[in-house]
Amino acid sequence: FDDAGEFHMAADVSLENVAYRGVEVMKADGGVNIALTPTNSIVTVGPLTITRRDGIVKGSLTVDAQAEVVHFDGESTIDPKALTRMIGILGNGAMDPWRFEGPVSMTARGYSSYRSYSNVAFEASFEGRNVGIGPFLAQDCAFTMEMEGATGTVSDIRGRIYGGEFDGRVAFEMPPWDSTNDIACAVEMRVADASLEKVMKSLTNEKREYKGQLSGRAAVKGLLGKANAGTLTGEGSIRVRDGRVFLMPVFGGLSEAMAKIVPGLDFVLRQGDASVGFTLADGKLHTDKILVEGDVLSLSGHGDYFLDNKLDFNVQVKLMKEHTFVAKLVGIITYPLSKLFEFRVHGSLAKPRWYPVNFSRDLLEKLGLDKEKEES
Repeated sequence: FDDAGEFHMAADVSLENVAYRGVEVMKADGGVNIALTPTNSIVTVGPLTITRRDGIVKGSLTVDAQAEVVHFDGESTIDPKALTRMIGILGNGAMDPWRFEGPVSMTARGYSSYRSYSNVAFEASFEGRNVGIGPFLAQDCAFTMEMEGATGTVSDIRGRIYGGEFDGRVAFEMPPWDSTNDIACAVEMRVADASLEKVMKSLTNEKREYKGQLSGRAAVKGLLGKANAGTLTGEGSIRVRDGRVFLMPVFGGLSEAMAKIVPGLDFVLRQGDASVGFTLADGKLHTDKILVEGDVLSLSGHGDYFLDNKLDFNVQVKLMKEHTFVAKLVGIITYPLSKLFEFRVHGSLAKPRWYPVNFSRDLLEKLGLDKEKEES
């Protein structure tokens, strides 16, 4: 302490084989400067180097106790889950769905209050390989992030996934500092020419020769969290080119039903294109038209997929592709027959229940497609 009642201290710190907030650290080296005055307290840590087996963190931070603000500037190559635990952000399982199976590189610079959003402004960047969320794994991914006050944006999202490319943008609004409300978020994403076979393997953990490419886009907004599915609204579309769409589990009941109605007909339910546009509201995805077109048979339908994994669709199977002259001519001739191939679809994506809506109960029982049994 000096005559003015101020305290100043400078020191070098070196630690080995320690843990902080449950995160193991091989080595930590840095300088510490403390300045205490009658009106304020400033603590500066840096330059700081933290070494772990998976990478290194370098940077500095300054804590201004009077302003209740932390200024920071750093870069990291360690696992983002370990880094967020050390910093003490994104808790309550927010990072649980994410996977980081390759090298990463992150930077961050700015300042943040530790009592409110009134003094928050920073920018960050991320690049990584083999980055995943849930069942999906991208070959590489990069984005930039900016936050000012309670509002943030994640922009210039780009990368490669399953042989295709994706891009997008996220905007979010944090709830009041002391509130228990969830984060409001708006997401726009697009994927182009991803391998349908690899996408389905990630979803089902089964390797089948789906072939084809999948493209799609979606714009969704609402509150984050499993309990907030009913708040989500949005729209989007999905398209598959030259894929074996009817191999998907959701069409398993169709193949079985078609084989019982016309033995051997399920064999032609293989190659085709598919497209669907949808809206999201009230806890369900709704489509006015889903279209699957094959060389021999095509399928069109409409209905709802509820976010609690329930299906409610009406579907009709027709001969040949829908928008061709031959298909229209054949459709006129075979219209009475086509009524036999109208189906109602209930159940779930993994275990759908298909049954013809225009068959008598006696015929359904003979074919093993009893309507009441299917409903139960």
